[in-house]
Amino acid sequence: MLLSPFSKFSSTSEKKWSMILLLLLVVIIGLMRYFDSFLTNLICENGIVSFEFAKDLENSKAMINSWNTASIKAAYSSLILDFLFLIVYASFIGLHIHKIVKRAKNDSFI
Repeated sequence: MLLSPFSKFSSTSEKKWSMILLLLLVVIIGLMRYFDSFLTNLICENGIVSFEFAKDLENSKAMINSWNTASIKAAYSSLILDFLFLIVYASFIGLHIHKIVKRAKNDSFI
């Protein structure tokens, strides 16, 4: 049987990490929205999302060329935060799945 990476956490630690991860998620989302405000223009209407879903090299180049130096730095920061967001979000969801399974076992559902 596979063990959860959170199985050694006490209830107090679970609560503490839940709050820390939630706070990190809110901060990261806020920062990503802030950086995205530098990237939105006529060519790149949806900010970094438009860039991430650019269909070809020509669209990507047009978007990059429409940005000034501050926008390029914001895009770089946004992409770094995007990777950090994935780690924090997955940890947050994983911890809560662990808590649900633990509660279900205690209530004899599993």
